[in-house]
Amino acid sequence: LIYGMSDYGLAQRFDIAHEEAAQFIQSYYDLYPQVAAWREEAVASAEEKGYAETLFKRRRPLPDLHARNHALREFSKRAAINTPIQGTAADLIQLAMVDVEEKLAAAGFRSGLLLSIHDELLFEIEDERIDEAQQIIKRSMEKAIKINVPIEVSIGIGQNWGEAH
Repeated sequence: LIYGMSDYGLAQRFDIAHEEAAQFIQSYYDLYPQVAAWREEAVASAEEKGYAETLFKRRRPLPDLHARNHALREFSKRAAINTPIQGTAADLIQLAMVDVEEKLAAAGFRSGLLLSIHDELLFEIEDERIDEAQQIIKRSMEKAIKINVPIEVSIGIGQNWGEAH
């Protein structure tokens, strides 16, 4: 909902009646009015500037915010809301990847980061050093940036990505 899902989208996703979805959305915004206010502010700011940006000031141009085409305009509004949240998360994980790799290399690990999958990082770590690696990875990711909310990192371990979940 924070990204602007409509009652239609919510009804489709959860296979519920349109009216039930609309009521759920209204209840959500009644409970969290600051979310609705923030969303409106994010869109208004992007309409004024022509772009949205992450906490790191990385910009995403949004030229279709004033488009005549309703679908293009609504997509751009969702992007104006999404960019500060998911764009900042992408910035954060990139900083964390660099920091983790530097720390693992400095600690003499033979292996390390294999790939990123959305907001997850997949590592290959020697079995006898998993506990040590977990501490380095968790600390680096949770301290990648300083913001007013805690960053929580969970770690799964397995012989493959599926087992780690």
